[in-house]
Amino acid sequence: MDIVIIDGQGGGFARALIEAVYRSAAQAGAGRVYWQTHETNHTAMRLYDQVADRSGFVVYRKLL
Repeated sequence: MDIVIIDGQGGGFARALIEAVYRSAAQAGAGRVYWQTHETNHTAMRLYDQVADRSGFVVYRKLL
């Protein structure tokens, strides 16, 4: 499932959505929740750093 989070107004919608995903995943028996963001998405990363741990992984890909 892909989820795009947009919270340009700082109203807490993105945080609430992430917390709802956490609850839903826990209820479904998931062991973890993870997502990717672009390295230039600094605004979102400030929130993500507050609500999750960075995995340390870097994703590489080559379009053919």
